[in-house]
Amino acid sequence: MILSIIIPVYKVEKYVRKTLESVFSENFSDNEVEVIVVNDGTPDRSMDIVNEFVSHKSLRIINQENQGLSGARNTGIKAAKGKYIWFVDSDDWIEQGFISRVIPLLKKDNVDIYMMLLRIINEDGSGECTTIFKDMDKSSSIAGYQAIEQEQKGGPFITPMQEYLIRRQFIMDNNLFFLPGIYHEDIEYAPRMLICADRLVMLPWVGYCYLIRQSGSITTDPNLHKKRCISKMKIYESIDRLEKSLPNGEKKKAVGISRYRAAAFLFNDMSLSDIKSFDDEIGLMKRLSDFKRDVRNNLFYDRKILHLCRHLIFLISPLFLKRIRKDI
Repeated sequence: MILSIIIPVYKVEKYVRKTLESVFSENFSDNEVEVIVVNDGTPDRSMDIVNEFVSHKSLRIINQENQGLSGARNTGIKAAKGKYIWFVDSDDWIEQGFISRVIPLLKKDNVDIYMMLLRIINEDGSGECTTIFKDMDKSSSIAGYQAIEQEQKGGPFITPMQEYLIRRQFIMDNNLFFLPGIYHEDIEYAPRMLICADRLVMLPWVGYCYLIRQSGSITTDPNLHKKRCISKMKIYESIDRLEKSLPNGEKKKAVGISRYRAAAFLFNDMSLSDIKSFDDEIGLMKRLSDFKRDVRNNLFYDRKILHLCRHLIFLISPLFLKRIRKDI
């Protein structure tokens, strides 16, 4: 088995048919590709739609009680038989022809991670764009930690995880499972994965169509705001532990960049009223000295005067920056 496509399913009856049609419209052998649908206890008709595709011998369905996206992906990793794993979300779809194009590469090489281009599409039809790899003509192969450095210099974002094809044995050897019980799990997972990778190959092909949903996702549900903030602190703390566990060197510096981004991710999402109402559960104020250290170490992250000014204001008075409703 060459490729295991892992598709978690939860409350996606509006989208999942298009996802599966995009996969099964591809021309591949059942001996080369398996499609693992993890039913994460979805309460809607999503699985009725999935069951319309059971005639495909490559389809495997795993049913479990709801564990969230991290838990569903972890279940898929453990069940996968493919040499490589691809996480496909059930509200997105794959680019036509990509599987047949990439399978020969996956058969031949033993690269830890392949990274593809994404087509990003707004659900409201306001437009789409395609990601690019900076300096693609110079090198298409780098160490994993260098992807974090390239992101800092204006290169491609290191998330979402759907942009990667990951060698399963590499995952198992490095115990690369998703942190359960959080939102935004990709932000915690990506740096942990990338510093373990000796070699990442960037493919100059669009492989994945990533849908920006207008409603019904965790990022658009105001009722989940508090839990998102709790998750972001857990992500920061996980990356902080990772950075402290590494010896001095380029990998440690790269993880420091990810820690800074996690600090900004949390601080920028919390308002003054949030800090007053539930920061005792988050602990942002207790972490401000750590956040200031991260900002100092990345003062020129964005290389723009406006952002530098915001960073300097943050170092003087984080709450003043919050009062004027500006981000780090």
